[in-house]
Amino acid sequence: MSPISLRRPFRWLVALASGCCAELTWAEQEAALGCQYAEIQPGEVDFDNPREQLRQELGLAIPENAQIGEVYVFNREIFDATDPEEDHWIYRTANALHIRTREEAARYQLLFKSGDSYDPHILQQSERALRDKSYLYNAWVRPFRVCGRVVDVAVVTRDLWTLLPALGFSRSGGENTTILGLTDENFLGYGKRLAFSHKKDESRTGFTVDYQDPNLLGSRWTSQLTLSENSDGYRRAAQFVRPFYKVGANWSGGVAYNREQLTQKLYYRGDSVSEFKQRLESYGLFSGHSIGGGAFNDHRLLYGYEYAHYDFSEEAGETPPDPFPEDRILSYPGSVTNTVRTFISRPTISIRSNRSRTFLPACSYLRDWAGRRNRSAPARISGC
Repeated sequence: MSPISLRRPFRWLVALASGCCAELTWAEQEAALGCQYAEIQPGEVDFDNPREQLRQELGLAIPENAQIGEVYVFNREIFDATDPEEDHWIYRTANALHIRTREEAARYQLLFKSGDSYDPHILQQSERALRDKSYLYNAWVRPFRVCGRVVDVAVVTRDLWTLLPALGFSRSGGENTTILGLTDENFLGYGKRLAFSHKKDESRTGFTVDYQDPNLLGSRWTSQLTLSENSDGYRRAAQFVRPFYKVGANWSGGVAYNREQLTQKLYYRGDSVSEFKQRLESYGLFSGHSIGGGAFNDHRLLYGYEYAHYDFSEEAGETPPDPFPEDRILSYPGSVTNTVRTFISRPTISIRSNRSRTFLPACSYLRDWAGRRNRSAPARISGC
């Protein structure tokens, strides 16, 4: 792709304001603005030869206090029809059937925008975020043009085939289990995940719909909704989480809700001997805060709270278990965890490592506390 195809149409106005002649060619206008170009232009990015890309320097001298100008997003098909090895009717058909990733889906992952101060670490983190997406084969985020203190950035991505069927069959103990499903990791090109599944086993037959949005309403919040209709009950679940979406993010948090009903069976020598109904309603929330770090590492403190209400009842026409389980409420704090995340970045390589230390496990802490309060009796904490 020629750099000329990416030049802004209003640049000639800048040239006029600088006293340049209106008859200047594009090259002369760019030279008057002091523009320079990277060796690798967006159209020259080769995702199949990353080692070769590593050998080539950007060739750009970016001044201090530079500002991001235009941000261009280029999305490539799954298969490159210009490559003789991929110029086949099967690959062309796959490209035609595939819905390409929309520009807004890629922009939601970027940690910068036009007008921001230029920071190479932010560009690297944005590239890492794009590479983490299951619907992208690879991503490339680089400055490709510098005009004075204005840096233009190109974002190049390549799609993957994301519409995948699921088919499973197994047999154990004389009982069959079958699974049929269909999952799209990039629904309609928006980067959302939509999955349908039908499962049948000895316990139940059910149909499940699962939807995940990594950028709820264009925000940094993620959401997941799950609906299940089963022969013995149902499940309704929702989760909303704001993750640590970048190194240096100050806080994270989330809430979760789950409500379900099902029939539990007790077995003896492979045969069902009793059944009962179980209803569960649970809530959870957590919060996390960054407590320090640098450009390539972060120290994070996570803590939360859990609540669950279990309700048991007899199944009509079935033998109840003896003893019958008692209803219970579990309410307890989540673990307090200190997590250290380290990133080692290279132009086309990113390595991350996690080190976590849970220094206040909720259950063990509560057991110790209960034991100190009543040394004559065992410490029993619901939910632990």
